[in-house]
Order: sequence, then structure tokens, then C-alpha cells
Amino acid sequence: ARYMEFSRLPIDDFGNNEGFGTNSIYAGYLMIDAPVLDWVRVIGGARYETTLLEVTGSQGVQRLGSTIDQADLLPAFGLVFTVVTNMNVRLHYGKTIARPSFREITPTRNYDATTDDLFLGNPNLQISEIQNYDARWEWFRRPGDVLAVSLFYKELSGPIELEYTDQQANISQYRNRPSATLYGAEFEARTRLDIFGDLLSDFSVGGNFTYIESEVPLTDVELFTKRQIDSSTPSSRPLYDQSPFILNADLSYDNPRTGTSVTLVGNWTGERLFIVNPLGEDVYEHPPITFDAIFVQRLSNRWSLKLSARNLLNPDHLRTYGNSPDGLIYGRFQRGRTFGISLNGTF
Repeated sequence: ARYMEFSRLPIDDFGNNEGFGTNSIYAGYLMIDAPVLDWVRVIGGARYETTLLEVTGSQGVQRLGSTIDQADLLPAFGLVFTVVTNMNVRLHYGKTIARPSFREITPTRNYDATTDDLFLGNPNLQISEIQNYDARWEWFRRPGDVLAVSLFYKELSGPIELEYTDQQANISQYRNRPSATLYGAEFEARTRLDIFGDLLSDFSVGGNFTYIESEVPLTDVELFTKRQIDSSTPSSRPLYDQSPFILNADLSYDNPRTGTSVTLVGNWTGERLFIVNPLGEDVYEHPPITFDAIFVQRLSNRWSLKLSARNLLNPDHLRTYGNSPDGLIYGRFQRGRTFGISLNGTF
């Protein structure tokens, strides 16, 4: 298989700043999925990708550019062990990459509404590489039910993080860090509630919980500077934008006789690094618990009505200097509630 993705767009305008970019990607892959024994399957292959990303930007009379011209071979290999008919153990390795976005790499200055700061693109950004190792046990007790436990470990080369470059002027920029590691576990469960009685046969409940440890080593300069503020500062910190835990849960009602379905979804995410500050306290975001609701009603064989309500509680989003929610406040805001209605038809 082969595909090409091509984009050309104005990146942004801020005063006399202007930027343009193109991104061309070609890729092909070879994959095999074959039984080795009655109870063992092997899934493996490799993907070959070429990236040609070119951007130009101007700041006043100064015009700068950047090019990433790179080819990557991305292998993947996995084993699936069938313990019993409805139970599997999976082992997997894969290499992936993460490309910088146009806005992150184009050398123009913009206003970032999410941080209320000035944002400066970094033409020196490079593609990040990730080595992924996973193990998963899964049990499908019956159709629609699942119980699973996963372990994962990732090695990142050149992860991209948002970092203050001028704290006094509130200017930030994305930069590659040398390396990072990430590991953790995920627990997933889903079941229909008819196990408690036939009256609950149209209800189901599910969720997943992920625990994550991430680590980025501090440079000698960072560690020295931060220990002038807090002598107990450790020699590493969490990875940018990575929470230590993620919890998702949902309760669903699906009645095939009336064509009615209702889903309530909740999410809780731990604090995450929002802006890296090499010369002081990092800025952390403390995401609140959120709830969404989705209602779908089948009107006929061809038509259905969908209603949605997102962020029902509309809680405060808090950002602070340091990882404590009681720290000095960097910002506080509400995202607002979102309501939607749609009529869907098939012909």
C-alpha cells in the first residue's frame, strides 16, 4: 500500500509575521498474520515512510526556513497466545514517529489563546522516535464483555515539549528534549448488567484506568537553577503533557426494540506539565472531572436523531506554578457547555 499526504497553508499572521508550509508523505508496508501453532499467532511486518516537510516564515524583514527530509523504517512484531477459546495473551513491539506540526516548526511569532502567551515557532525541531513495548492479557467472557490488563514501556528519542524561552515576555517555544521514558499499566473492563437481573439487560457499564510513570532527565543547568529555588528538586521530571493517571467510565442504555440509546461518560485525568520552565517552577494543568451525555433515537429504518451535551458540570480548569493545585495560580478558566443536535439519514 502507498499513500501521499500533501498540505499547503498559511500558518498564521501576527503583525508582520507570515508563514507557509508543505508536507509530503509517502509510505508502504508489508505485513504478515499467520498461525505458528494452534494456539500461537505471529503478526509482524514493517512500514517504510518518507517525510518531506518544508516551511518558511518571516518576522518583519527577516525570512527563515526549515526542511525535514527523512526516511524511516518502522518495524512491528507481535505474538498472540490463545490460552483458552476466549482468552488471549499478546506481546508486541513497534517503532513509531511523531512529526512536528506546521505551527510548531514555522519560525513565526503567534498569539496562543490556550496559554495567553506569545508563541514562537522553532525551525530546528526534528522528528521524534518512539520504541514501544506492550504486553496484554484479555478475557472475553461473552460477546460484548471484556476484562483486560496491559503493561507498556516506551523509550522516546527527541520528544517535543513546550518550553519558556523568555519568561519575562511570556514567550514559549517547542523544543526537542534528548530523551524520555514512559511506562505503566492499564486496566479495562466492560460488562452488560443482566448479570444482576433481566430488567437490566439493556444496560452496560465499562471503563478503563491507566497508571503512567514518565521521566525526563533535567540538564545540569536546569537542575542547578531549580535547586536554588527548592533544594529537594529531583534530577528528573514528568514528560510534557503526560498525566500520571487517566480514568474513563461510562454507563450505557441500548434498547434495540425501541431504537433508543443513552450514554453517560465521565473522565478524570491527573495533573500534567503544561509549560516547561528551565529557570523556575514549571506550569502544571489540573484537569477537572468532566461528564458528557449522548442520546440517540432511531426514527425509522433510515433516520435517527442524536442529541449531545458535553462538559455538563462546566468545572474550573486550573493551571498553577508547580504541580500542586494549591500553588501560585497561572490561570483559571471554564470551557463552557456544548450542546448538539443532528439528524442522520442513510440511503
